[in-house]
Amino acid sequence: MTVRTMTRRRHLIQGSAMYQWRISQMKTLLNPKINQEAAQLLKAKAMEAIAEGEIILIHSGSELEEKLDAASRASRLSVLYFTATWCGPCRYVGPVFTSLAGKYPKVVFLKVDIDEAREVAAEWNIRSIPTFVFVKNGEEVDELIFTKQGSRERLSSKG
Repeated sequence: MTVRTMTRRRHLIQGSAMYQWRISQMKTLLNPKINQEAAQLLKAKAMEAIAEGEIILIHSGSELEEKLDAASRASRLSVLYFTATWCGPCRYVGPVFTSLAGKYPKVVFLKVDIDEAREVAAEWNIRSIPTFVFVKNGEEVDELIFTKQGSRERLSSKG
């Protein structure tokens, strides 16, 4: 028996084992009871990552991604609040954001200090603060930017 034949047989045996494993995985996924239990487990794990009625401070892009993924798996709306310690208007809006987190515990409230997490602010293209971004199922659904001109435009369009 040549080395090439032995190698081919080894690959066939390994391939067969892989094939059997894939079939067992498919059976597991197709079993509705197991699939439902797995979905519940994923949702429970997602709920651990997000706190109800609390504001979660974000320090990095990976942390933000993790929280947004968890909120998406739990089918929750996320509100991202981009702020800075030196921002005057943010000091006025901050307590309102905190009270909203207590009032709406099923919404995930995320606070991002743009000086601490510069890469996050750049990734989300934040040009003015305070800025609020609303995310549902991984998609940005709305954005509220506070600027003198923008606030007036937004208020006049709603009034």
